[in-house]
Amino acid sequence: MENEQLLPDYGTLFTLQDFIEDCSSGLFIDYDGIGFYSDGRVYWHDEPAKPSDMIRFKGVKFDMKHRYVIWFNK
Repeated sequence: MENEQLLPDYGTLFTLQDFIEDCSSGLFIDYDGIGFYSDGRVYWHDEPAKPSDMIRFKGVKFDMKHRYVIWFNK
């Protein structure tokens, strides 16, 4: 798939649950950077994981494809 990318050496990989907790505690906000859903091997450019969505919806996807979030600081 063209929107599927292998995880790079940079960025921070979080479990979805840890990312939700960090966003809920205010550690990340939408303006800090950008996150994308990941399965731990690849991530998808067309599936952003926004901190505001994590707080509002307590995570939006829970399946094998969306077990992690790769976070890139600005």
